[in-house]
Amino acid sequence: MSSLTSPPQSATRSNGLIARSPRRTPLRAPSLPPPGTPDYFSQRTTRLPSSFPPSPPRQRPDGPRPGTPSRPEVRAGPLIPDEYIDVGSQRLYALSIFVIIQGWKIYDLTQIHKAISTEAELSFAFKYLVIEGLFLWALPVFRIPWLTFSPAVTVLQIVICSAWTIFLSSASVLPISAFLSAVWRAIYDREVSISEHRIRAKDIVHGSSYISGRHVVHILPESTAKLNPRAETFCIDEQGTTVYLPIRLNATEPKLVQMYHVVYDDTSYSTLNFTRRELRKMTEVISVPASHDHSRSAPSKILEVKVPVKEPGLYRLARVVDTSNLDLKLYQVDVLLSRCPSANIRGSGELSQSQHRCIGALDSPTLTVLGVPPLRVKYSQSIKGRDAMFSVQSIQPDHFSSPLLQGKPSRTGRVWHAGDTLEWALPQAVEVALDTTLGTVGRWAYMIDEVEDGLGNLLNYSRIYEDKEREDSPELAKKGLNYGFSVHSRPTVRFTNCNAEKPVNLAKGRKESRQLLLQGTLEEGPYKVRFLYTPSENEAAPEILELTMRNGREPLEITKPGSYAIESVQGKFCEGDVLESATCLALMPAEPTLSVKFEGIEDKCAGSIGVTADLTLTGTPPFKLRYRIVTDRQRVENKSLEIEKTRHQLQFRPDSAGHYAYEFLELGDDLYKRQLDVKQFRTEQTVKVLASASFARDSLNKKCCAGDSAEVTVNFHGTGPFTLTYEILHGNKRKQYSISDITEPTHTLTTPPLTSGGSYIVVLLSVEDGNGCKSTLSEADAKIEVQWQRPEARFVPIDGKMNAKAMKGQSIKLPLGLSGEAPWLIAYTYKNRSGMIASETVSKYHAIGDTITVRDEGVYEITGVEDAFCPGLVSKSANSFELSWFERPRLDLVESPSLVVLDDSSVVRKDICEGDEDSLEIALYGSPPFSVLYEREYKAPDGNIKAGTFDLQALTKYANIRMETEKHGAYKYSFKGISDSVYNSAKIPNDAFTPVEVQQLVHPRPDAAFANPGTVYKSCLKAGAEDSSIEPIQLKLVGLAPFTLTLHVKHENTGQSDTVTISNIKDNHYFLRSIYSSLGLGRHAITIGKVTDGRGCVREHFRLSQQVIVSVSDVPTISPSTPRVNYCVGDRISFVLTGVPPFEIEYEFNGKRQRAKTNSPFSRLASTPGNFTITSVKDSASSCKVAVHGDLTKLIHDVPTVKVSEGTSIIQDIHEGDRAEIVFRFSGAPPFALTYTRSEKIGRSSRELVLETHTISDIEEDTYSIYTSMEGVYEAISIEDRYCRARVGA
Repeated sequence: MSSLTSPPQSATRSNGLIARSPRRTPLRAPSLPPPGTPDYFSQRTTRLPSSFPPSPPRQRPDGPRPGTPSRPEVRAGPLIPDEYIDVGSQRLYALSIFVIIQGWKIYDLTQIHKAISTEAELSFAFKYLVIEGLFLWALPVFRIPWLTFSPAVTVLQIVICSAWTIFLSSASVLPISAFLSAVWRAIYDREVSISEHRIRAKDIVHGSSYISGRHVVHILPESTAKLNPRAETFCIDEQGTTVYLPIRLNATEPKLVQMYHVVYDDTSYSTLNFTRRELRKMTEVISVPASHDHSRSAPSKILEVKVPVKEPGLYRLARVVDTSNLDLKLYQVDVLLSRCPSANIRGSGELSQSQHRCIGALDSPTLTVLGVPPLRVKYSQSIKGRDAMFSVQSIQPDHFSSPLLQGKPSRTGRVWHAGDTLEWALPQAVEVALDTTLGTVGRWAYMIDEVEDGLGNLLNYSRIYEDKEREDSPELAKKGLNYGFSVHSRPTVRFTNCNAEKPVNLAKGRKESRQLLLQGTLEEGPYKVRFLYTPSENEAAPEILELTMRNGREPLEITKPGSYAIESVQGKFCEGDVLESATCLALMPAEPTLSVKFEGIEDKCAGSIGVTADLTLTGTPPFKLRYRIVTDRQRVENKSLEIEKTRHQLQFRPDSAGHYAYEFLELGDDLYKRQLDVKQFRTEQTVKVLASASFARDSLNKKCCAGDSAEVTVNFHGTGPFTLTYEILHGNKRKQYSISDITEPTHTLTTPPLTSGGSYIVVLLSVEDGNGCKSTLSEADAKIEVQWQRPEARFVPIDGKMNAKAMKGQSIKLPLGLSGEAPWLIAYTYKNRSGMIASETVSKYHAIGDTITVRDEGVYEITGVEDAFCPGLVSKSANSFELSWFERPRLDLVESPSLVVLDDSSVVRKDICEGDEDSLEIALYGSPPFSVLYEREYKAPDGNIKAGTFDLQALTKYANIRMETEKHGAYKYSFKGISDSVYNSAKIPNDAFTPVEVQQLVHPRPDAAFANPGTVYKSCLKAGAEDSSIEPIQLKLVGLAPFTLTLHVKHENTGQSDTVTISNIKDNHYFLRSIYSSLGLGRHAITIGKVTDGRGCVREHFRLSQQVIVSVSDVPTISPSTPRVNYCVGDRISFVLTGVPPFEIEYEFNGKRQRAKTNSPFSRLASTPGNFTITSVKDSASSCKVAVHGDLTKLIHDVPTVKVSEGTSIIQDIHEGDRAEIVFRFSGAPPFALTYTRSEKIGRSSRELVLETHTISDIEEDTYSIYTSMEGVYEAISIEDRYCRARVGA
């Protein structure tokens, strides 16, 4: 508090107190100046110290006058007017509150020293920092005279009080209580001695002069050994490189390492031994930060030993011995060492070594994966530069069983137990066929990117060979890491301008060429086109011709008549397809000939009026005839005539009379030209000038099929009945026919069957009317084209095959090959798998590229064909085409005892505990690889539902789905669909897949906890479970009863641990009493090791705070506090009394009786040697005095001495489990009895907490050693020899 001196004068008058200013000059309030006088106080002001309290303000009845200078500010009075509480009382109340706060502070200070808690000290400091700060800050608000301070002074007061509070609370750093106690003892330090006089103990003896030295034991981190501390995976590569398994050692150096090696095949094992010399080469030091403990030791070092192994198998630590010949604690971890996984992809079948394929072919490479199943592989597929990556999981042999199917093996514990098999850890080769239809032209390549086995060993080929051209690398191909080939298109070939309808006319002695349309690339040439040549003479044998086409423009040379049919086309890599038109017909027409029959034209009246030349021609029309007319042997007129038929009548009717000569000079057609013998083809006439017939216009050109008859219409003019003479000409053959009694003006002629293909010409020769007049006819001939071949229909192969596969419901166009004249009428039948047959007729208009669109699975067969003129033939070798569906993918659940079928679409899987591993095996059907789409729905116990969709990729027909068990609750796995390499989910009809649901309930793990963790339970030695005075240890259990509980009990005295199992606990609250009977003296830490509930679910990991302490002490009795008889001067002779205090005790000392009243314990200071005997005791419950039975005589002797560690302070570091030797040296008369303590520091303070006290008797030697494995400060607090005893602090 600040000084309260020198209040203002006004305050002195108001309260009747006398005060002085700091300058010892009284302060008087000046009288008010008269109006108009200068304000001297505004010009001159007496300055006071800033710490001086302000004067209370004085109220004036009137304010300042106008126009006068302003006066200094006058402060207001107390916040509480003095008519309610006078100013003196207000000061008294304020000071009283401050005193109460200080008294409360001192009381709390005594309590926190008893608690010895850092939290209590912090709470004490914070509490009074707030209370005192608020009090001092609020005090000026009340404006109490002498207690109103400026803000700077108030802040200074708060700082001083806060510093004092912090000083008082820092008991761990500044022993305030000890300091106050020492001051008190220095003033008055008296005790009652045996003679019942009060004396000072320090005047008798100083304990520190008899007991000296201390031994400090620090426990270093526990020496442990752990195999594979970083949970790595190891495998042996193809070269058999040595694998180094790391072993981490804590705080020690190894001398011997023993390991078990278990062979996978027969589980036989051997022991590997590594000596210290070998281990030195394998060891490296890893520095880690030291633990944060009170010892502040230097950072510890961790050693890591890398043990070389070369053989596959299971490796486990058997024993590790350090340089002190101590066995290290082993973390039981199994390491599974196998061959590194590998994968290769190679072709199969006849084309496996070829680098070339044809489009539409089927390629079946084999993916071989070698390793410990289940395996996972990633591979890339590159088609024409477009890359796609595929990941295939759960690759395993059929019906393979392994714990690895439940997940990766635990790398922090054992994975194998004696008696179990290890065959599941053997590498196995699994082959997967990748059937692929080659539908794209270009470069195809498969590359294996990475492979991983069930142990977690991952081999990434893409990183190993990332700098190489992986697709075409011969090195990778040799190792089977890539597989590639080129897919080529199939060539097609056909005639462009030659077919059966447009044959090639070949002149004798000449040759013709016809162009082929070849579709292909130059790189895939040369192409070999094979022809079947059939001569036109039936008796000649067919021949095979071959044409090599290098640039695709080479023509076919035709030198002989006949049929040229394309049989096949073969490129450099692929055989091609033959399209229509595939047949070229070559004809060799005869050379044209001419026969002329001249006949004069006679008129019954005029006589000869002209000449008719009946021209008969053979050859190929049109004919070109050149002739001349010579008139009167002088005038020559040259003429030419183009004749479209084989017979022609040329009439010469001169306009005038004369002598005429008609001469034929030259005859030719499209192929030939020849000069005629004029003498043979000449006639002369001296001109001195009938019924007719002609073909109808629509009969001039007719078409029909070979073997059929044709009909032509003839129109007649004149007087009937008529007699018609005509002939039919075919090639060089002609035949004449005659019809009589034709009465109608129009008559239809029916030809005999026309059996040969080609052109037939019907020529009208003459007609005779009813008058007997006969006229020679020269009208236009009728031409009948007879097809050489009947129309034909066949199916064209797709990719060289007469069958195809497609997805169900997809439309397929079956290509047709047609010959003949459009349009065609195609009749076909369809036969499905059940044997039902249906017929269908369709019309087609294109010989090349026309198709039949179908949608149903079955066999399609062409039964008939007709073109525009006649019915045709169906190819017997290509009349049917089979269409089948790819099998639709589906999935089934593999039967298991863990599955219970509810209905066709719902299955319940066996309940499982939270955190346990489980998997669901499914069987897949279809064309791999498969993609299974399923949804996992999780329903939490609070009703919250979460769902997620997953896509499982699989190559084999069996796959495993890992069940989710990380959280307890209800899980539902709904399979939504499946797709394979042919069908995807979008193309599957709605009824193609039946959803399947698998339900599983995951139960929570049980839990166990102490109701009051951290509590220290106290008990007496040999206390039984029936003792109701002992407080039971209460546990809370969560789960389904009955429970089985496993507790770990660690005895601090011995450092050993025991396990206690309690079975058949039927309640969730359990009161544990039975454990007390098995505990000995000392402190025992009890922790929870494992709890199992009625479902079989187990929990093995608990919070570190789940621990209680049981402290067991001796059975209390009415007896001396110690069994000692001999005491030293300065010792306190004490007895433990049970009953109702206070007690009255009688005793004798050196023959003199003394009486004393005391509480328990009763203690007296042995100030002088002598005999001290207790004779009786009496408590306040009754007036009876009880004689003490037994000899309670105490002999007081001089004080012995003891030195720990030769009287010095020693710090010794040991490993956990090791023991330290502590040596005590005595002086006095043996046997000695020694009492020593084990203590530890409290937090970061210098104070120490005594953990335990031990007394050792019957020491005959002057040197005594104890061995301990517990950390602490060991000091002797008492030494007793045959006669006396000394204690620290005595």
